[in-house]
Formats: sequence, C-alpha cells, structure tokens
Amino acid sequence: MYNKVVLVGNVAKDPQSKTVGELKITQFSVATNAKKDHTEWFNVVCFNKLADTAERFVKKGSLLFVEGRLETKTYTAKDGQKKTYQQTLADNFKLLNKIDKPKQESLFDEPEFAADEDEFKF
Repeated sequence: MYNKVVLVGNVAKDPQSKTVGELKITQFSVATNAKKDHTEWFNVVCFNKLADTAERFVKKGSLLFVEGRLETKTYTAKDGQKKTYQQTLADNFKLLNKIDKPKQESLFDEPEFAADEDEFKF
C-alpha cells in the first residue's frame, strides 16, 4: 500500500513549534481550493530539521507545496466520546513565494545623506 499526499495551498497562521525530548515538532494549517467556493484545511506536522526550516521560513499566507503522508489519530474527548482527526506528516515542503530577506548593504550603494551644495564649491 502507498500513502502519499501532495498539497499546494496557503498557510493559515504562523507555525507553532515545540520540543518533546529531543524531537522538534512544528505544526501549521494549509488551506487549499480545489473548487472555487470550497476550501479544504489540512493540518501539517514537520519533524526535526524540517521543523526548524518551517519555523524559520513558513509564515501566515505563505504559498507552500507539501509532500507527505496522511495519518489518522483517535483520542478520547473530555466528554468521553472518541474523536478522530487526520494530519499530514510532511516529508518535504517548498516555498512557492519569495522569502523576505533582510536588506544587505552593498559596497556600491549610494550613501544615505544629503550634502549641502555650498560645502563642495571651489
């Protein structure tokens, strides 16, 4: 059997990260639009190095390509009822929009000051 998920969508809010023992976990939701008037939401979970990368670069609104596998989990709610949910365990993701990089000064940038013209008259 083969379990493969491929998603392309926008991140709903900034990722949340935590560390359990030595395991780094980062989670976020991705919204996809297969139909014009219908949005599907997917919970995405990243581990270790991929979790670090997601924490650094994935932001609310990021357009993302995610590859992974689907996992179904069951838990017992406070009222005693069993609840089931699914999440995508990411094997890989790719940012499809540009990363905002801090501006680096170049040696060839113009200085950011205005000189008084009278200072340079000969």
